[in-house]
Amino acid sequence: MSQPRNTNEHSQFQRGATDLAQSYIPILQFLVVCGGVFGAGTWFNRIETKIESIESTLEKVFLDRWSATDMEHWAEVLKVQNPNMTLPEVRPSGPRYGR
Repeated sequence: MSQPRNTNEHSQFQRGATDLAQSYIPILQFLVVCGGVFGAGTWFNRIETKIESIESTLEKVFLDRWSATDMEHWAEVLKVQNPNMTLPEVRPSGPRYGR
């Protein structure tokens, strides 16, 4: 770039440098906002994954507490301990009974 020949060219050169510096500020602000949005999205995704993991663990714990075999055994014990109680017949289940 050539040296400015008069004060008018010199002031235009300084104005161009100032305009260039001012144009970087909005670009940097945009990049910071985009980075923040991306970081927040990643953070929320990790939280969602952890919550889903906890939910699936809780579902396994509470849904698989009593198997059909456990219920059959409990019904047999209940019959033995309470001979006067009328209980319905327990239907056998599981692979040994063809279900």
